Amino acid sequence: MKIRWKLLILLLAIGLLPLLLVGWVDRMVILRLGRDLAGDMRADLTDAAQEELERVLGGYARLLERERRLMEQILQRQAEAVERRLAGEDTAAEAPVFFAEDFDAAIAGRTPPDHGPPGLFSSTDHAAWAADGTLQPQMVSWATQVIRLAPGTDRQQLAGNIRALADMTEVYHSLRASYPEAILWQYTSLETGVHSAYPGKGGYPQDYEPRDRHWYTLARDEGDTIWISPMADVSTGRVMITAAMPLYLPDGSFAGVTAVDSPVERVLAQTRLPEAWSGQAEMMLLLLATPEECEDFRVLPSEGALTPIVFAESSVDEGRQDWRKRAEYRVLASDDPNELAVVMDDMRQQLTGVRDLTYQGRQCVVSYSSIGREDDERGYLLVIVPKELIVQKAVEVGEDVIARMWHNMAGKALMLMLVLIVVILLAWKGSQVVTRPVTELAEAANRISDGELEARVAPGRGSRELAELADAFNSMVPKLRDRVRIRQSLHVAMEVQQSLLPAGPPKIEGLDIAGRSLYCDETGGDYYDFLQFEQLGENRVAVVIGDVVGHGVAAALLMATVRALLRSRAALTGSLEDLFTDVNRQLCESQFTGRFMTLFYMVLDTSQKTIRFLSAGHDPAIVYHPQDNTFEEMRGEDIPLGLEPGWQFHESAAADWRSGQIIVLGTDGIWECFNAEHEMFGKERLREVIRTFADRSADAISHAVQEAVAEFRGHADQTDDITLVVVKID
Repeated sequence: MKIRWKLLILLLAIGLLPLLLVGWVDRMVILRLGRDLAGDMRADLTDAAQEELERVLGGYARLLERERRLMEQILQRQAEAVERRLAGEDTAAEAPVFFAEDFDAAIAGRTPPDHGPPGLFSSTDHAAWAADGTLQPQMVSWATQVIRLAPGTDRQQLAGNIRALADMTEVYHSLRASYPEAILWQYTSLETGVHSAYPGKGGYPQDYEPRDRHWYTLARDEGDTIWISPMADVSTGRVMITAAMPLYLPDGSFAGVTAVDSPVERVLAQTRLPEAWSGQAEMMLLLLATPEECEDFRVLPSEGALTPIVFAESSVDEGRQDWRKRAEYRVLASDDPNELAVVMDDMRQQLTGVRDLTYQGRQCVVSYSSIGREDDERGYLLVIVPKELIVQKAVEVGEDVIARMWHNMAGKALMLMLVLIVVILLAWKGSQVVTRPVTELAEAANRISDGELEARVAPGRGSRELAELADAFNSMVPKLRDRVRIRQSLHVAMEVQQSLLPAGPPKIEGLDIAGRSLYCDETGGDYYDFLQFEQLGENRVAVVIGDVVGHGVAAALLMATVRALLRSRAALTGSLEDLFTDVNRQLCESQFTGRFMTLFYMVLDTSQKTIRFLSAGHDPAIVYHPQDNTFEEMRGEDIPLGLEPGWQFHESAAADWRSGQIIVLGTDGIWECFNAEHEMFGKERLREVIRTFADRSADAISHAVQEAVAEFRGHADQTDDITLVVVKID
C-alpha cells in the first residue's frame, strides 16, 4: 500500500471521529439555544453588520483612489516616453518591429516559428469572448509589441514614426510590472495612423480605426488625462475601463494619444463581501453626471443638478460586446424617491454612509463611498444588500457565537486541543520522513537547472516510492547530459550545413533565379547550389539541386560530401558526362554504404540561349510556357549517384529558350507532402501555383510554393525536406 493511502486512513481515523462527535454536540446546543438568543441579537448584530459594511467599503474606495492615481502615474510615464521618442531625445538601439499581419500569419501557422513574433503563448488573462459565449485564451507575446497601420496609410511614409516607437516594448513592460494585476492592454495611437499595442497580438478587424475611438477623440479634445468606462475592447470583446492621455510634439502640436485598459470585472472583483451576501448583493460604480455628461452617456438627466449614472455593476450579464458601439448606461432609481434623494444629498456633500433604500421592490441597505478625484469627487462605489440577508446573517452569527461561548466551550476546546496535538505530531513526524528526501531532490534539481549536471541524491532514503524516485533521478542525469551534448552538436551541425547553401541567387542579365530550402530536422539531405566558374564561360550559370535518400545527420554528411566533390570537379574542364562520372566514382569509393543521392545539374547560357542538363535519378524539371499555358518536363534517364561506380551518364538539352519561360527544380518533399487527412500535395497543385504566380518574380514564385505546401499540410508534421529552385527567363 502506498504512503498516501496509509496517511489518509490514519488521519481519518484520528481526526474524523472526534470531529463528528463535536459536530453532533454543537448541533444539539445550537438548536436548543439559537431560538432563544436570535431575537435579542438581531438588532445589535444588524447595526454591527452595517458598520462593518461601511468600514469595508470606505477602505476599498480609498484603495481604488490610490490605484487610480497609480494608473495615472503609469500613464504619465508612458506618455513621456512616447513624446521623448517622437522628439528624438531617446535613441535606443534599433529593435525588431512586428506588424499585426506578422502576428496573424504566425498564429495561423503561415510563418516558421523562428521568423515570426517571439514569445507567442496562449494567455488566459487576455481571454476573448467567442461566438459560443465562452471565454477562449488569446495568443499574445510579452516579448514584443505589435504595430498596426491605419487603413489607407503607407508603411514607407510612416517609417520614421515606426522607428520612433520600435523600442516601446521595454517601456510598456517595465511600466506594467509596477501594477500587473490591473493593466491588460497598453497602447499608443499617433495622428499619422501608427498604432502600437502591448502585449503583442493579432486579430485586428480590417476596418478598425483607433483615431475614431471615443478614448482617442475625447483625450484629443479635452487635452488632459481622461477616464472612459465601459467600452468594449476590439480584441477580446470584454468591457474595459480606459485611461488615456494626449501626446504633443516639442512645438506643441497634437501628436496622438496613449492609453491603458483595465477590465471592469477586475475592478469590481477586488471587493470581497461576506459570502452570504455575494449571491444577491449588487455592487456598482456610480458617477454623478452633469446634464452635458448625461447627453454624452446617452441617458435622460434626472431632476436636480447631478444625475446618478451606473457605468459598471456586478449584476451585468457579461458576453461578447460590439467594439464599434459604446456600452449602454442607466440611471440609478429607487421605488421611493425620497430615500434616493437623501442618498443623493449625502453624495453631493461628499459624505460616506449607510442608508435604507427601496430598490427593485425590496427593502435594502445601501452603502456608498467616494472614489473621485480631490478636485472632482463625483465618483462613488455602492453596495446594495437586501435587508433580509443582513438580518439572516446577524441571527446566524449570534446563534453561533453565543452557543459556542456558553455551552460548548469546555468540551469542544478539550477535544479540539487533543486533535490538534495529534495532528501536529503526525505532521512533524511526516515532515521528517517525507519532506527531507523531497527537499534533497528539489535541491539537486535546482543545481541541475543551474548547469551542474553532476548533481546526485542519496539513494534509498524514505519510503519505497521515494527511493525509487531517487534512483530514477540519478539515472536521469547522465541521460540528460548526453541529451544536452547531442543537442549542442546538432545545433553546430545545422549552422555548418546552412552555411553550405547559397547566400543568395546569382546576378545574370536575362535570368531571374531564386532558391530556398526548409529542413524537417536540424540537418537534412536536400541540396541546391549556383555555380559560376571560368570553365563554364561568360554569361553561363550552373543550377544544381539534389536529394539524399532519408534525412538527418547521415544525409547531411553525404550532402556535404557531394557538394565538395561537385564544386571541385566543376571547376575543371570537361563535359557534364565527365563531371558526373568522376563525382559518381569518388562517391562510390566512400564509406556511405546503402545511401545514394539524386542530382539534377543544369547549365544555362544567356548568350547562346541554350539549356544543357543531366539528371542522375532526380525528378524531372517542370517547364512552364506562359504564352500558350503549357507545361513540359526536362527528364533524364540516369541512375542516382553512389549506386554504380562504372555508370556512363548522358547529357541532354532543352528544346527551346523562350522569354517568360519558368523552370522549377524541386525535391519530392514538395509533391509528396501529406496533410492530416493523408492526402498528398501532388505535382498538379504545384503546377497550379506556378501558373497562378507566373507573372511574379522567381523569389515570389518560390515563396508561394512554400506557403501553399505549408497551408496544405496544416497541423500535420513535416516529414521530409523541402527544396526548390525557380529560374525565370526574362
